[in-house]
Amino acid sequence: MTDPVLARRARIARMVSVGQRVGYLLFAAAIVLFFVGFIARFTNALTSVILACLVIGSIVLAPEKSSIGLGPLPHTMPLMMVGKLLLTLRITGPIGALF
Repeated sequence: MTDPVLARRARIARMVSVGQRVGYLLFAAAIVLFFVGFIARFTNALTSVILACLVIGSIVLAPEKSSIGLGPLPHTMPLMMVGKLLLTLRITGPIGALF
């Protein structure tokens, strides 16, 4: 017999661990790609990928509203935030086409 609260906490801990790995991996990829562009040449596609890595990594690593006492964060909120950001910045090209 397992405690459902402990099982849920363990599942959340695993998800947090994966989220941190993904977020920091995206930041590392953005840094590496920046230096690749700095050494070789920045293209529109490379710049879009760097921006996407930074935006998505920031969203993945951003604290949830529940951690600061404002209630739960809906599951669709990160995707909506990225879409609104891209629309606000009027980003086009391969990254803008995804949203």
